[in-house]
Amino acid sequence: MTWFEFKSGLRRQLSEEEEIELKALFEAVIDMSDEYEACIARLRATGRFKSIFGAPNARPTNMNTIEAVLSAKERREFPGSVYKTILSMALDHRKPSGLAAAISDYLSDKNPDLRGSHENSLLVPLEALSARKAQIVGTATAGGYLVSGDISSEIEKMLRGASVCVRAGARVLNNLRSDLRIGRETQEVTFEWLSELESVDESSPTYGVCHLSPRRISGFTSMSTQLNAQAPDLSSFVTDSLARGVGAAFDKAALQGTGVAGEPLGLFSRDSVKNVVFGGGATWAKAISFEAQTSGANAVDESIVFVANPNVREKWRNLQRFSGSSTTLWQGNECADRPAFVTTNCPSTSICSGDFSRMVLATWGEGTPVQIIVDPYTSAKGGKLEVVANLMADIGIVREEVFAIGTDSAIQ
Repeated sequence: MTWFEFKSGLRRQLSEEEEIELKALFEAVIDMSDEYEACIARLRATGRFKSIFGAPNARPTNMNTIEAVLSAKERREFPGSVYKTILSMALDHRKPSGLAAAISDYLSDKNPDLRGSHENSLLVPLEALSARKAQIVGTATAGGYLVSGDISSEIEKMLRGASVCVRAGARVLNNLRSDLRIGRETQEVTFEWLSELESVDESSPTYGVCHLSPRRISGFTSMSTQLNAQAPDLSSFVTDSLARGVGAAFDKAALQGTGVAGEPLGLFSRDSVKNVVFGGGATWAKAISFEAQTSGANAVDESIVFVANPNVREKWRNLQRFSGSSTTLWQGNECADRPAFVTTNCPSTSICSGDFSRMVLATWGEGTPVQIIVDPYTSAKGGKLEVVANLMADIGIVREEVFAIGTDSAIQ
């Protein structure tokens, strides 16, 4: 439709000032519609969902599979588009539009089971919930091109900033469609040295399985309409808040999940992990006992790290390794000369260690969609709008025996 066609359909004659304002609004709507259609066309041309933001180390290949999905400008503006769409859905009761709507509709086509039953639902790729420096569309090494493949590395990079377990080495699996069963060898084949003509004894390996199935992670927050009026651009705050929430949910379940009411079973609730009992104040001998137990279970030595509550780090930074020693149990970002991390999602007086590459964080749905539902009604009297975010995920530990936990207080 042209401006003249639109204008001729109006019921009354416009003043010159009204015509200028309405024409500007009409052109903005047309531009938004063109942006929507162009984005949908590019997304559908990929055949299946891949990273919309581009891989930072993407390189051209001999295969003609490299293409730009979003322009640098669109990637830069996407968090703002999500935020504006949430506000528009809540305050103006409009359907999603523009760039955020185009990506949401594409994800809905790929994940029909997540399609919202009402117009106040929006799907956002998990990798988008992170403030990212604008990338250069024409430079492959700057992430401007899309290399054929899935978005696992992008999700892992996003979660690395929000999840201690991912920074400690936990693996991230994405785009799952059905339950995931990871086989594991629980008893290895035994090899032995033999003399000439001596018969080898048979040894049969035994196997187990790590079973992961989709569970719902759900987060809830409210936004003040007054705050939006005072600070209208909260896009980075909103998207980063959702990212931190997802990372914290992963950490809490991975470390101290109860295994009931939909929550995965966490490290501190598992029976087959190794145990270290302090029985008093922490000592250097107890600290290296964690290392000894996990190494003794054939953990990959260079992958062993420590994860503790901040209370433990504070205490252990003041505990000498030996009487009169200038070094402490926790030095800088290391514990017992191993990389060490802290999170309040670890029990308040506890510490654990292990090969975190044997921990798996899995998400379901092509593009790893986060469903955002906007509710402008429930808290309207208080000047707030409510936002609920849902993600289908699970956590599994492939080899429990390569982890060790402190069974009593580490800060006695």
